[in-house]
Amino acid sequence: MTRWIRWTAALLLGLFFALPSEGQTLRWVPRGGLWQWAKGTSEASTPDATAWRSGMFDDANWAT
Repeated sequence: MTRWIRWTAALLLGLFFALPSEGQTLRWVPRGGLWQWAKGTSEASTPDATAWRSGMFDDANWAT
């Protein structure tokens, strides 16, 4: 039982220190940068549902 408690405490401490602190900011889109999104209730790309994640995907018809 003691080993389980130590392992859990070590895991929680590791997760705590991995999170950004108050002074750090994680930005996916730079401030003032443009981002695009696809409005809808279905996948943004068909037939390959993951194609939109590629850097080569044409998102010209998405909203800005």
